[in-house]
Amino acid sequence: MVENPKLTRLIAADTKSPIMDGLFKIYNEAINISEQKPRAMLEKMLQDSNYYFYVSIVNEQVIGFAIVYSPINSDYCLLEYMAIDDSLRGKGYGGKIFDSLTSIFSNKSMVIEIDSPFEDSEDSAIRQKRIEFYKSHGSRLVQGLNYILPMGGLHTPEMLILLHSNIYNESIPKEKLSSWLTDIYVSVYGCGAGDERLSYMLCDLPDDIILRTASRNF
Repeated sequence: MVENPKLTRLIAADTKSPIMDGLFKIYNEAINISEQKPRAMLEKMLQDSNYYFYVSIVNEQVIGFAIVYSPINSDYCLLEYMAIDDSLRGKGYGGKIFDSLTSIFSNKSMVIEIDSPFEDSEDSAIRQKRIEFYKSHGSRLVQGLNYILPMGGLHTPEMLILLHSNIYNESIPKEKLSSWLTDIYVSVYGCGAGDERLSYMLCDLPDDIILRTASRNF
């Protein structure tokens, strides 16, 4: 039986705390290096009221974390990062964290950036498991969208977008999705609102984009 973890939100004063140290340790080990931000940037994000940092604690140890970008007065949020200590994966802790997050942000649609399992990579099996994980917790794939993660580096991984929403279950208007992705590009990644990657990703999608249950044959 999975021990019920305590989900705690960090505040600005926790920047140099042991809890933040525990979060960053898991972050460093679990997040693809091409998708990582320096600790100084994470600490700056913690000072931003649009960001929510959560840690999962069991027996006074940080065993997982999540970072959510939730802009004030917006109807969406972005699950920017979520990870569990490597030694505890597959024990149900990730599901408990995710379910807690979707409850906390139940009035918003949650956007989830995820590595594509179709890319030729050493961790393709792990990527597929992530798809199945989010599927089992009610998330749906934005069909036809090949998401371009706007981060630097020699290799930008192929990405997909999943959506967990109490509002959009079968489809989402292209205009709505475009407004969310534009805000993510500008506010999260520091890109321009006219970044050509946005129009490239969205140009061939229909006005009403299907949301599909993420599976091996999506």
